[in-house]
Amino acid sequence: MNVDHLKQRAEIVQRIRSFFLARDVLEVTTPCVVPHAVSDVHIESISLNTTPPAFLRTSPESAHKWLLSEGLKSFYELGPVFRGGELGRHHQPEFTLLEWYRADWSWQALAEEVLALVSTIASAHSHDWPSRWQSWSDACIDAIGCELTPDEATHWQRWVPEEIRHWPLEDQIDHVFARHVQSTWPRGEIHVIYDYPIHQKALAELTDTGRHAKRFEVFVGPVELANGYQELRDLDEQRRRFNDDLVHRQHRQRPCPAPDARLLGALEAGLPRCAGVALGVDRLVMLALGLDDINQAATLSQTHGLSPKPPQVS
Repeated sequence: MNVDHLKQRAEIVQRIRSFFLARDVLEVTTPCVVPHAVSDVHIESISLNTTPPAFLRTSPESAHKWLLSEGLKSFYELGPVFRGGELGRHHQPEFTLLEWYRADWSWQALAEEVLALVSTIASAHSHDWPSRWQSWSDACIDAIGCELTPDEATHWQRWVPEEIRHWPLEDQIDHVFARHVQSTWPRGEIHVIYDYPIHQKALAELTDTGRHAKRFEVFVGPVELANGYQELRDLDEQRRRFNDDLVHRQHRQRPCPAPDARLLGALEAGLPRCAGVALGVDRLVMLALGLDDINQAATLSQTHGLSPKPPQVS
């Protein structure tokens, strides 16, 4: 990373802090070393090989939900997170994440705040990025002419390479979305995608019909920038989702961690109605500065001595 990029990154980080200060959102700091690995099928925790077991955090989500259960209403954290097996033009095993929560907010209100923040950074670098809101289904229909659901597999599987047709349907769907929907979006245009299918519900509440998740993602061109939810508050449902994650992990021959006790404890204590979002700061810097590689936007290169490790899907 050159010195000019380093200075511009520092300015962007300062603008982020100023944005939240003006909105009376408190900055917090939570531990980077945590006692639980993440159960999400698409994310791998990095173990520290200690006794008792400890891991580098993949996000501060569990700690933040504990703070919410303790009564904190609006706060953000800006700091490092770590994920195994991620390395590429838009991925690093260590990166800077901005995560924030708003008690008593809807996901729609939080998505608007994400757009306000992104627009603030973009305009400071002479960008005027228009935004477009689309449901997951409409985005898929626009790009490939059909919905990306298991029921429509006969229509969309022609987009799936033969070598990955043994993957679970959910993984095939993710592949088609990334390669043939997300990749079509032009640079300099923001997409807010919402109403995700329930196989991508993660930790989001479901809609009243139960057919979609109250989840949104923000993309700038084809680059995913932010991922947010109307947060799940049901303790029993959270336990079911942990169990579902373990089933999917076993199928994919991935490690099966114990449920995150701190997250379950926050839900048991009582999580308020809230919305939360995580935004990749290195990607935001990359996009604002017009760079092609996230490594140019990080404080220091993380690629030395590392090589990509593709997911093992069976």
